[in-house]
Amino acid sequence: MEGEKAHQLSPSAGHPSEVEQILSDSAETCARATVRPTTMSAQRDQAQANHRPFKWMWIAASLCALSWGNHNVRAACDSPVPNCDTSKDYFDTKMNFEHSGSVKKIEYHNYYATLEMKWSDWSGDHEEEYVFVRCGCPSPSGLDGYTEFQVPISTAFLDSTTVVSRIHLIGQRPKLAAVASGQWITTSQLRDDIENGVVVDINHNYTKLYELPGGVPDVLITMSGCHPPGCPTGWTDEMSARRMIDSDAGETSPLGRAELVKITGILFGAEDTAQALYDLITTRYEMARETAFAAQKRPSVMLGLPSPGWGWSVTRGSSYVGKFLADANVEYKNANDELEGAQKYNVILDTFRESQYWINVYLRTEDQSPTTMEMLLQGNRTESPGGDRSVFPQFRAFKCGNVYSNGHAVSPGMPGNPYFEEGVLRPDLILMDLVQLFHSDVEMFQHERDPHFYHRLAPLPNDENIGSCGLTTLAARPDRNSMYLYAHFSLTGVSQFDFLDNLVEKIQPALEDSLGLAAGKVEAFVSNDPPPSDNKFTIKVVVAAEKCGSCGLEGPESMLSGCLELAGQLSNAGEVIVKELAHGQSNPLVQNTMPAHALCHVGDPVITTAFIPSSSSSSSLSGGAIAGIVIGCVVFIAVLVLMAVKFSYRKGSEDMYQQLLSKPGQEMSEGTNGKPVNVAYEPSKV
Repeated sequence: MEGEKAHQLSPSAGHPSEVEQILSDSAETCARATVRPTTMSAQRDQAQANHRPFKWMWIAASLCALSWGNHNVRAACDSPVPNCDTSKDYFDTKMNFEHSGSVKKIEYHNYYATLEMKWSDWSGDHEEEYVFVRCGCPSPSGLDGYTEFQVPISTAFLDSTTVVSRIHLIGQRPKLAAVASGQWITTSQLRDDIENGVVVDINHNYTKLYELPGGVPDVLITMSGCHPPGCPTGWTDEMSARRMIDSDAGETSPLGRAELVKITGILFGAEDTAQALYDLITTRYEMARETAFAAQKRPSVMLGLPSPGWGWSVTRGSSYVGKFLADANVEYKNANDELEGAQKYNVILDTFRESQYWINVYLRTEDQSPTTMEMLLQGNRTESPGGDRSVFPQFRAFKCGNVYSNGHAVSPGMPGNPYFEEGVLRPDLILMDLVQLFHSDVEMFQHERDPHFYHRLAPLPNDENIGSCGLTTLAARPDRNSMYLYAHFSLTGVSQFDFLDNLVEKIQPALEDSLGLAAGKVEAFVSNDPPPSDNKFTIKVVVAAEKCGSCGLEGPESMLSGCLELAGQLSNAGEVIVKELAHGQSNPLVQNTMPAHALCHVGDPVITTAFIPSSSSSSSLSGGAIAGIVIGCVVFIAVLVLMAVKFSYRKGSEDMYQQLLSKPGQEMSEGTNGKPVNVAYEPSKV
């Protein structure tokens, strides 16, 4: 479910929170601390004070424009330049765009800047040209067809929640004069502004914009373009002349969507804050991505829910959501866009039956989205003869209880979802949630962290018969009474999905039988070392066994001597896998890329690994093997030290970025020149 249409203030989703600082909530991971004014009443009073003089500001600006005698100068803007010198550079901070796909070119020319954009979304193809003129300067010549904005603007109107977060998080919410509909907004401060009349909810009646203090706002940021008479009620040509179409739905990457905050920064004269915020979000996003690719496993995933009368909309791998999956380091069966549009439930069942996780189970079109697996079974969204109860339990992710909603941040009684509002500008938080969800073995998330947007659906009652999960997942570390033996195998001639689709029903039982172990003692998964490529991928097989040695730190006479037989059997696990995958035209090949190793405790919390020799002719290890074990342990300890230094450095970097945005006890808030304004805050934990 791509949800491009969902980013409206009409039937859609919700949006961001206030001006934020981004802090590290431990030495190993980052979280968000929301910066709040000391009291909400104080904030409302400040916003109201900023809005009351709009009418008189507009009149005064009009008189100034007439006195300058230049009719190309728009009357409504903020902090006009007296006696504009067109040879002077009025843009101290210049924006560059690295990730946005809709921004094609931006150029600066002393007192004005031009922006060219081109994108396609659910509403059609768009090609827009804008010119930003420093407030108080004349309109440049030779730019026919460009929509002109005198910047910084003084007032704005929105019909898209995707922009609320950009305005709010750079401290420019007091300039927001009206919204098309407040129903789907989730930012509590903006909802308070609407309730108190500081921001006007026009309820899609655009004639009300003329009733605002100062008349029609300087800029109308909309989701799509229109031309009378094919426009909403009350729309006029004057409004078209002040319209900027938001390209959010045309961006296909998370960082591309977030980067649009830079355009908002230009409009509102808050370039420095917009740039600093985006840089920090990008840094955090890349840290989360690096963490995902440091994980051992690449689990498989499916998404979304069907809609009656429409079908099951399949997320494309090349889409915005698909990019999140790629950066979260998971296997997604439609990564190559083989399926398009809405599909029947049986197609989805055949394609994603064995997916290990099911995410984005959230419905924006219903009063109450499912929060439990039982709620998910109610109804017949699939339009199958037996209802959803006959379909959903057939998915492996459902059997294993790995079903997650992205509606965790939804407030009771409110239809909007911050995932579609705050999440647009905070892809770092979304990716951190996904990494935590998919990769529990990653050290970064070993400590407690509450997900921001996602939550696991409550399980079914014990008496609900849906079949067992069947998928073995061992703990990240063996306990003191056991040890893990593991080996790596490289496979070619089949895809990783051939392996994943046959893992539970065929491969896992065959491995347990060949190793003589009970169910639940053998785990096999697609390894991230190295990631799959060109029809070649790596499988890691892990065996949980009683301790058969001392891992090499208690003397050579007892080292792993009892592990040799099981290690020898484990070394043949690749052949067992190939045998189960050989069918029809498939002729898979396997190579043992890492002989059997052992993973065990040396003393909490240290874990060490040791090589197990392939020969079983001797119960003792050679001097070379012993030396190898000792060297391996030394290297492991060195790695631990380096990891600690790395995480400490990251935390220091986060603290440095936080200080760039605002010093302790201050909120990022913008004046007309984009410089921080001090506001007391009360930090809160994400």
